[in-house]
Amino acid sequence: MIEYVFRGFFAEENGPAIITISGQEISGKWVYGALYDRQINTIIFDKIHSLESVIIINEDAYYCVIRETVCLGTGLKDKNGVDIYAGDVFTARDGQTKLVAKLGVYQMYCPVDKVFMNNMGFYVEFYNSNNNQLQMPLGPTIRYASVVGNVYE
Repeated sequence: MIEYVFRGFFAEENGPAIITISGQEISGKWVYGALYDRQINTIIFDKIHSLESVIIINEDAYYCVIRETVCLGTGLKDKNGVDIYAGDVFTARDGQTKLVAKLGVYQMYCPVDKVFMNNMGFYVEFYNSNNNQLQMPLGPTIRYASVVGNVYE
């Protein structure tokens, strides 16, 4: 069974973390759990953009989180056992290259057809030494990845 776990940022004064959205620093904390829709009183998995307010529920409480910060867990861990979410930034094997985990449609080269094709799912985006933006499937992160933050920190 697939377990959908989301992460979102709950804004609170003097919180333990600070993120930046649209140039504004916001204090708060990261919370983890399922998405919840108050209007229909149920846990949901895929309606983030249609919700009036985004709520993450876990065994402790309900948190109204900042919509832009809501990310789905990949189900994978880095080499240190840290869960990886879309939006996380981690280093590659070389310890230098920064990769960003994303969820959506990405381009992948098919050597048989010798063309780039659209794929959908979790992938990483990064820049090579020529400053070209590249995309590739997320892959076995437990072998090489080390989470260093996320796109908001």
